[in-house]
Amino acid sequence: MRTIGEGLQAAGFIKKREKQRLDSTHVVAAVARLSALECVRETLALALEELQQKLSIQQRPEFWDLIWERYVENKLDYKTNEETLMPKRRQAGVDCWGLLRWLEPLEIEIRQGKQVGLLREVFGQQFVMEPSGQIEPVKMHATGKRPLGTGQISNRYTGSKIRAVQNARKVIREGA
Repeated sequence: MRTIGEGLQAAGFIKKREKQRLDSTHVVAAVARLSALECVRETLALALEELQQKLSIQQRPEFWDLIWERYVENKLDYKTNEETLMPKRRQAGVDCWGLLRWLEPLEIEIRQGKQVGLLREVFGQQFVMEPSGQIEPVKMHATGKRPLGTGQISNRYTGSKIRAVQNARKVIREGA
């Protein structure tokens, strides 16, 4: 365990002489919380990149530059706290819904692209439309699993992050 702690200190993830929980449930919970948002953000970025290839600058919606900057050009800080993540997750849901609604009247080749279809599916798994019309993150899926549980869509980014956590847990178990 000391070796893992020293490695985390060297990488800048934790400070020396600072109390830090390193048990696996704490790590997995933190990654899962962040991964739900990262899954949506990465899927939005993939859809935007796909649409960039298909749409001329004149065809893009007026909100294009804002969401491009938000999801393609910027990445989340892994140290972000829960109070900051929840509004970002809600905003990602609003942005997904806005983009999907904007795409509805366009040609089928544009609105039915592979990454746009993935975005539609991820949106359906990660968000619900409240009776008030407000978009809210899903608290529990119909399967009884939390978002990004087993069987949920995982894009190239969240899959590798989950594998990294699984590998870290394996190292901890073997080292103990």
